[in-house]
Amino acid sequence: MKIQQFLTNFANTVAKLPQSELKQMVVRVVANPNETILIAWTVSNYFRFHAKTFATLPAVTGTFDMWFADFKHTVKNTDGHFTHTDIDAECCEMPHLDTYHRVSISQSALAHCQQSMSYEDGRYYLHGIGIDFCSDGVTAASTNGHFMNYIKISNADYGCEIIPIIDKIAVNFIVKNMGKSISDVALYINEQYTYVRLKGVDMVFKNIDATFPRFERVVPDYNNETCVVDRQQLINLAQDAIATIDREQLDEGDKKMCFKPAKIIVSNGHLHIETNGGNSDKLPVDHTSDLCVLVNAKYIVESIKNMPDDKIVIRSQGGEYDANYPNPIQFQSPDHHFCNVTMPMRM
Repeated sequence: MKIQQFLTNFANTVAKLPQSELKQMVVRVVANPNETILIAWTVSNYFRFHAKTFATLPAVTGTFDMWFADFKHTVKNTDGHFTHTDIDAECCEMPHLDTYHRVSISQSALAHCQQSMSYEDGRYYLHGIGIDFCSDGVTAASTNGHFMNYIKISNADYGCEIIPIIDKIAVNFIVKNMGKSISDVALYINEQYTYVRLKGVDMVFKNIDATFPRFERVVPDYNNETCVVDRQQLINLAQDAIATIDREQLDEGDKKMCFKPAKIIVSNGHLHIETNGGNSDKLPVDHTSDLCVLVNAKYIVESIKNMPDDKIVIRSQGGEYDANYPNPIQFQSPDHHFCNVTMPMRM
């Protein structure tokens, strides 16, 4: 690997962090005759990129600390000729995970849970993905209080009593760097940290120090499958429904929360979505019971768009819509590994 490629790879990988992290990031370049080590850290997170003889800096030895912006500028413009700066940085040590639990997870699975993470100021413990290492398997889940996406993970250690919360910064970063990769990534997790290696960079992210809610308590026990539908066709129906919503007819609360109220109706062999602006096209389905539930239409899209299967299963209590006691609706992949619970809206 040429030195320019080495430095650029590190800069481009780390640059996928949010600007708030990059502004406080310090990069340390340790240049020795036989190897170059790049270390970057923020208050909470730590990154290490290590290369042997084939990636040594040209005619430069020593240790150089700089802000990430200066590092990126140097990489782009000077071919790795670093100079000493006045920055006084005390390097944080990369945490050593003495005990950890391994989770092998796909990009689509992480992206599925990513959709329902909360970004609201309150309830910071929802700003990430909880990993439940229970006695009969591992479940990853996230929720913003309105809908919850979760996945069943088979390739993982399990059987402990912890539910660490991977911070949204780590989740977004890993999803971006995995791209559309079809291979899984291995996460090594304990209560405090999540370790991952991507594109040759060792990364340790600090987990959220909080208790994740017992999400299984809100999963309804629906035994019946209301219907099975084509995933992309349902996404198209929901997107068309969103476009028909008349915002002027919404109450102020829905406008403020950017809610997109829409009824999912299953009856007489068809599924369609109804809004205050009209009805969607009808999608032919085989169904075991009728369904009428009012939900936020954008959550339909965010609940199923990263599921890997062409078909999805809809589960519900069935029956007419009850404004006083509305029931949640579930979307699942046919193998039940990718799951969702969407809370209903009240009229």
